[in-house]
Amino acid sequence: MSASSTQIIVAAIAGVPAVAAAVFAYRSSAQATRAGEKKVDAEVFERTQVLYERAIAGAEREIERLQRSQEQMASQIERMNAQIVNELDNSTRLRVQLSSLQAQVQTMDGIISALRTQLSVLSEKHPESRQA
Repeated sequence: MSASSTQIIVAAIAGVPAVAAAVFAYRSSAQATRAGEKKVDAEVFERTQVLYERAIAGAEREIERLQRSQEQMASQIERMNAQIVNELDNSTRLRVQLSSLQAQVQTMDGIISALRTQLSVLSEKHPESRQA
């Protein structure tokens, strides 16, 4: 072997620890990056979970508020329906009374007309009572 071959072999052997150190550094860096990414992913997951839990809690509160509002509206509708039924009863009662009063007015008109006719007949039979 020549001196230059020996130097190349020595240089190659001397470079092996440097290459090994570089590979070790790369692997360590990659593991640290993966660990860092996992840590970042875990933090993102936790923040996202907190946001979702808050959103769900807010949605549940809104659902409860809407249910209370719906119950209040149902109660108001029941009261209004009761008022409508009452008003319809009153209206029907007033219509019956109106029909009765109209019938009484027609009867009285007939009586007044008959009394006028009788008065006219009596006046013709007794003309002297007109002058008095």
